[in-house]
Amino acid sequence: MAAPPGGTPLPRTRLEKWGMGFACEARTPTLRGLLALSTRGHGLDFQGEDAHFMVRAAVAGRLVVERVLVRLSRSAEEVVGHAADLATLLWRVAVVTFTGRVPLREIAGQIYWMGIQSLPIVLITAMLSGVVTSQQGGYQFSGSVPLYVLGSVVTESVILELAPVLTAVVLIGRVGARITAEIGTMKVSEQIDAMNALGRDPVRVLVAPRVLAGIIVVPLLVGIADLVGVYAGMRSAQMTVGLGKETFFYGARLFWHSYDLFYSLAKGLAFGFAIPVIATHMGFRTQGGAEGVGKATTASVMFMTLAVLVMDALFPPLLLQ
Repeated sequence: MAAPPGGTPLPRTRLEKWGMGFACEARTPTLRGLLALSTRGHGLDFQGEDAHFMVRAAVAGRLVVERVLVRLSRSAEEVVGHAADLATLLWRVAVVTFTGRVPLREIAGQIYWMGIQSLPIVLITAMLSGVVTSQQGGYQFSGSVPLYVLGSVVTESVILELAPVLTAVVLIGRVGARITAEIGTMKVSEQIDAMNALGRDPVRVLVAPRVLAGIIVVPLLVGIADLVGVYAGMRSAQMTVGLGKETFFYGARLFWHSYDLFYSLAKGLAFGFAIPVIATHMGFRTQGGAEGVGKATTASVMFMTLAVLVMDALFPPLLLQ
């Protein structure tokens, strides 16, 4: 039996590290090489348990590195796959839209579903955002700050930030999740394959109407949320701190810019495009039956929320500078 430099033959050992166990022979060339490299030039003589520990540490470290590299490669592959599928989907939507092949009846139905049926929850969210902003501002400004500034704070906060973002978040839960679940269910039940077999383009029927409806509806909902949020904030200021309507609107006009309304609607346009695109994209990537639909819907909500927040963070440096 061969022995490591300056030592005795190593017995058969079992490496167990982080749940990974496998048998190895210390007399194999690989392990002898590891021991030789670790002792060469240092005047060291490792035997018994010390040699076993060195072998375990070397092999376990290599396995950890390999596992990390495998995970990174899989993550990179998945990101590239998402990007490629999303780019292909956007190209197909653009083609069917500009060639006029999108059914108008489908667009109208999606506008009714996304817009009219989402109006109650959007109104409630906008009203509460205006009320909370007014109450918090009234509490902070009681003292040295003139109360008419509250009108500017409520107006600018609701129009520039709260109304667009909260409306988008509400639509992610009500519209985006449902789109992903519907298309995902059609995907796993092979209804999408049946449409392709019958010569019907799923992008023309399922994706393009939802994207166009989102682009039309969400800015309108954001504009309504702006009005409701400001009015609710004014009424709350009147009841809590006794701020009159004329004084409230005086403060609102003091720092108002006409560009602010365009900024708010531009956010609504961007969010209205991103939500149905991501929702339909995740629906088409669904696989694995009912469990897969649930996972795809959860991932879709997460991606839509992150997309909205990232775009919201990019708007000020791009449009307010």
